[in-house]
Amino acid sequence: MVCLCVYTRSDGNQKRMKKEITDRLIRRYMNNECTPEEIERVENWLADPENRADADQVMRSQWESSGTSNSENETDPYLLLGRIHESIHIKHGDVSESKRRPRHAYQWLKVAAVIVLPILFTGLYYNFKRSVKTTTPVALSMVENEPGQRSRVRLPDGSVVWLNAESKLQFPEKFENHSREVLLEGEAFFEVIKDPDLPFIVKTGTIDVTVLGTSFNVNAFPESNLVETTLVTGRVALKKANSNEDFLMLEPNQKASYSKEIQSFTIRDVDPVLSTSWKDGRLIFRDTPFHEVIRKLERWYGVEITWSNNLEDDNMTFTVQEESLERILDLMSTLIPIQYTIEDKTVKIKQQ
Repeated sequence: MVCLCVYTRSDGNQKRMKKEITDRLIRRYMNNECTPEEIERVENWLADPENRADADQVMRSQWESSGTSNSENETDPYLLLGRIHESIHIKHGDVSESKRRPRHAYQWLKVAAVIVLPILFTGLYYNFKRSVKTTTPVALSMVENEPGQRSRVRLPDGSVVWLNAESKLQFPEKFENHSREVLLEGEAFFEVIKDPDLPFIVKTGTIDVTVLGTSFNVNAFPESNLVETTLVTGRVALKKANSNEDFLMLEPNQKASYSKEIQSFTIRDVDPVLSTSWKDGRLIFRDTPFHEVIRKLERWYGVEITWSNNLEDDNMTFTVQEESLERILDLMSTLIPIQYTIEDKTVKIKQQ
């Protein structure tokens, strides 16, 4: 128990009389458990400017012992101030109370301000420090594949990403805040761990793909006019990057293609294997335009291919698995009349 020795003036003379104010008495006062005599005694003591330091000590003690610092209202001096006001019945518009004890009420407000304001600023200071700490930038990791290279990446939340050739994936070392965001340039297949509280967002710079837990493929090479998202399982929501437009929902076995040129989506039903087989070591072409075939072969084998413009309109159907580039070119020459030469990492194709 803390005992404080204080002196009060009485009857207008300078004689001081020693009185004992205990923390138990202050606690009873704040809980409206005091007798009228004890109320008068405490308020006279609090109103005396000479007791300001002692009053500050007592109120801080009550603040610490109240358990507030360990609750959700940590460092919230407004709670203490509200309790103080309530304990001495000071309310806006309460004329009867103001008339009954005007002197003590106004003096008490002055004392309360002196006591509570330091606690207020202390609380704000520590809250500020805590907020600064939580906004510390998180370190980023990046995986970048060269042409002809593919990789498998495990993210901090356990989600798995297959990253295609000539593609780049950037992600934080630890997912924080309210979402799991990754940046993709190129093509990747995602198997996302379900977490309803942390949506998974793939940002491509052109569109954003938002999921809770699902598997899907995103093809977002910067030189291509199309950004394609193919859904295998679950559901995903799509929208243009940095826009307030409504989300576009995608169902399994659907592909959404976003045109950078006309800035709009188209959705069609597909066999998702055609878009995702690359992660299993296969390229499947089904009536695929020649220029698209060539671009995928360049990434797959890490070469540069040039061809005659008159081959542009040809479509091709075949599958690449473990074959060499030369074997694939031989296969293509049986489908359309072409000749080819290979010099180091350069391939030239022309029509026969």
